Amino acid sequence: MDAHHPRSRPSWSHGGGIKAKSAKGIDHNIPVVVPLSPTHPHAAAQKKRPLNMSSSSSSSVAIQPLSHGQKLFLQKLVAAHGWSDEEALQVYNQITKDDDGGGRQQQQSMDQCLATINASLKLAFGLEIRTISLYDPEQQKAIRHHAVVNADPKASFLPYKQAHELAFIRLLLEKIIAGMNDKSPLSRMDAVNLRTELTGDHANKLSIDLAEQVLDQLESEKWLTSEDEKTNQRRNKSHILIGPRTYMELTDLLTELGLERDSMPQFIIHKA
Repeated sequence: MDAHHPRSRPSWSHGGGIKAKSAKGIDHNIPVVVPLSPTHPHAAAQKKRPLNMSSSSSSSVAIQPLSHGQKLFLQKLVAAHGWSDEEALQVYNQITKDDDGGGRQQQQSMDQCLATINASLKLAFGLEIRTISLYDPEQQKAIRHHAVVNADPKASFLPYKQAHELAFIRLLLEKIIAGMNDKSPLSRMDAVNLRTELTGDHANKLSIDLAEQVLDQLESEKWLTSEDEKTNQRRNKSHILIGPRTYMELTDLLTELGLERDSMPQFIIHKA
């Protein structure tokens, strides 16, 4: 994930576009602060709480140290940008087996492990592991998804700092939601062509290649997902859908763009 420079943080604009501070430092309507990635070398300076999760905090609330296995699970989850329940269980079972020296019965379930990690993660970094349940039409059942997200609902790890890219993403989400409401899914080809609908300062700023790169990264980092039509498996005909991380981390934006809260997936809270 790209980190945002602290003096030039893009944000969702309520005026229908994305604005960022200019080089002269003039504020152009920035209601949301996008923090640095936790892997950025200056990320620690953004948080008042200590970030060392291997020792107790000097604050009034102690941050409990995580075990080697819990740290490893967390690191792998962050690197993967998100897992389905099946993927998470495979990693968790392998880690507990390796830590256990041959597979002795683990003392924690995966959900208990997530709750333990969250107790320290939120205090130390302002992050948390969230879980949602999304219906999978292919498997015809609800599938749980897990990801590390910002605990602050007004902050996001969206990996973009260019205002034109953020404007494109906002328009993209708006069109996906409109398609959900009138049952007309957005194809990948139509999603790329949305770059031609950007207006104002964003008009004619995104090439086809750049728009495709943005879509690819959004999909790889679980902000979006795609579903191929049964009658046509060509990539540009696949449907673009809202991904697990967007539901988890951009709830307010989705409702602002027209998604009814009743249409939101079920959230599972992990608390120790």
